[in-house]
Amino acid sequence: MPIISQIGRRSWKVRAVYAAIFTALTVGGLTMIYPFAMMIAGSFKSETDREGLSVYPAYWSDDGVLYQKYLEARYQAIDVLEPAHQHTYGGWRMIKPIHSLDPQWVETYRKYRDIAQWPIAWFLIGQSEGQRYYRLHARLYRKMLWDQFDGSLEALNDYYGTGFVTWERLTLPLEQLHSRRYRSGIKRQENEFRNSSETYKENITKWDRAPVNLDGYYWHTFLRPKYPTIDRYNSACGTDYDSYRHVLLSRKPPVAGPQREDWEAYVRNELNLSFIRLDEKAAPMFHRFLNQVDMYGDIDTYNNIHRTEHSAFGQIPFPLTVPDYERAQEDWSKFIESREFCVLEMVEVYGPRQHFLDYLQAHGRYDLAKARDLPLPLIEADHLDLLDIKSSFRWEETRRNYIHVVEYVFLRGKAVRNTVIYCGLLILATLLVNPLAAYALSRYKPPSQYKVLLICMATMAFPGEVTMIPAFLLLKKFPVWNLLTGTCICAAVLYIGIKKFPKISDTTLGLIAIAFGVASGWWIAPGVASMFGYDATHTSLLNTFWALILPSMANGYGLFLLKGFFDSLPREIYESADIDGASEWTKFWSLTMALSKPILAVLALGAFTSAYSEFMMALIIIPDRSMWTLMVWIFQLQMGAPQPVVLTSVLITAIPTFIVFIFCQNIIIRGIVVPVEK
Repeated sequence: MPIISQIGRRSWKVRAVYAAIFTALTVGGLTMIYPFAMMIAGSFKSETDREGLSVYPAYWSDDGVLYQKYLEARYQAIDVLEPAHQHTYGGWRMIKPIHSLDPQWVETYRKYRDIAQWPIAWFLIGQSEGQRYYRLHARLYRKMLWDQFDGSLEALNDYYGTGFVTWERLTLPLEQLHSRRYRSGIKRQENEFRNSSETYKENITKWDRAPVNLDGYYWHTFLRPKYPTIDRYNSACGTDYDSYRHVLLSRKPPVAGPQREDWEAYVRNELNLSFIRLDEKAAPMFHRFLNQVDMYGDIDTYNNIHRTEHSAFGQIPFPLTVPDYERAQEDWSKFIESREFCVLEMVEVYGPRQHFLDYLQAHGRYDLAKARDLPLPLIEADHLDLLDIKSSFRWEETRRNYIHVVEYVFLRGKAVRNTVIYCGLLILATLLVNPLAAYALSRYKPPSQYKVLLICMATMAFPGEVTMIPAFLLLKKFPVWNLLTGTCICAAVLYIGIKKFPKISDTTLGLIAIAFGVASGWWIAPGVASMFGYDATHTSLLNTFWALILPSMANGYGLFLLKGFFDSLPREIYESADIDGASEWTKFWSLTMALSKPILAVLALGAFTSAYSEFMMALIIIPDRSMWTLMVWIFQLQMGAPQPVVLTSVLITAIPTFIVFIFCQNIIIRGIVVPVEK
């Protein structure tokens, strides 16, 4: 009967209590929903917006936040974005659209960019890989290699002579294209791994090319440390720029003053060789430079090092642009650095902006005199580019983390298969071993049943971490022949004792059988093993499913739960089965197991949850990566992944457990509410 009667419910006090109870439950439910909603929203985020506590990703509706994420995806790091835009931001969340240049200049540049044929040393790949996020071109690059080698990492390693362990190690290189220390333009062999990324780079759409802004890097790496503010630069150089964005790296050296000194120091020592051209008139000085004692001294030494057959230094070709092999690049760089031999007027800077000016001169689409004083409009162009692809980029950002995790999981080779096999085997083992043991204790009620049950329950007092090392040592040298021999002898002694000596107590007979089993397992097992051609009585179970299943197939809590459930079953059912002549197996399988489906479902769900979520024990006893289960790989992913990817992995890996609960909830609830079914 109800606690509160129908009449009592009419009282306003009772109704107030009801309202308070439901309000408390509702608030409690909301406190659970809000963190979960935050986790779902966080799985769609990136470095730009991951700090917020919103349950709704802002970039789904806010184009300003979407622009920040677009720049993060395109440039990967703020230290790459700032020189590209020639503007100080300080962080992704501080970025706002800027439109300070002539719109006609911006549109002219965008049209030029879509047809320009730039060398691969002049641009970076947008949406590649940065801050541990797998972006669009990082995924497409791996897919290209996957298709090329039919998904075989071993074939890729054999071809390129590499040693990649997993596919996620295959990344597009982080190129410092502006720096002298970064060598580009080198002709490579077909089987050099770097050739694969350069081939991919040559074939990307012009839309995804992020040009190297030489003016920006000149400011970011050289001028800004020397002149922290534009006012100090103006004061030192006698200029009146309103911002560093209009301070440009000219094609030819300035006439005189600090600007010439800065230009010379940067171009001679720091600018990447791919952006330098030399006048052919510098050839005689180049040959004299090579003839120095500090360089080669004689032509034979040069020929031996460069593998050439020149008879004199004057026959050596003089490269007007960067040579295509490393040793020649080193000579060229040293010549440019030499103020004694390389006349500054013979040096020219030539990059994307200079190429753009030549395009304007050839096609006459903009006032050339005005264009020479304008920077590349990359800030404005990036914002307009985003507006053109707003919907597709928003969808890319929404699904990126999920693609990251799913590809990581399914590129693990056998991770999903191993997990399915492990869960299935552990459920079968749990539903066979535990019911058999519980049935024996419940049906036959041996005098020591509660001692056995107490021993099994005592195992729950020790956390799993305590048994990891002993379990590892046992599985590493598992005494399979000792156990087989001892078990057979123990069973034989028990059988003989029951048949021949019925007056001996169960405890005494059990102790005798155990003593014979231990003794035979210790002394007789080596002889039994040698009979079957084995030198040792032990074997290693590591890197097998046995190592995963054996430590957890018998469970003290499951045994206790099943015995209590079996004890509650009516004895009359078994008496009727005995009258009908049913065997013990029939009574166990057709009666006990059939009537215990709810509690078996609870046990199976526990076994599935335990097997599916296991990673520490699996990591210890399964050193072979090809045998790792899903959770071990997810653990490896989370060790180096950013927060949004971690949240995504948690959500994805929770799906199987959620599905199992949805399909099993009725049986589980019946097992909790109805302790006995008749």
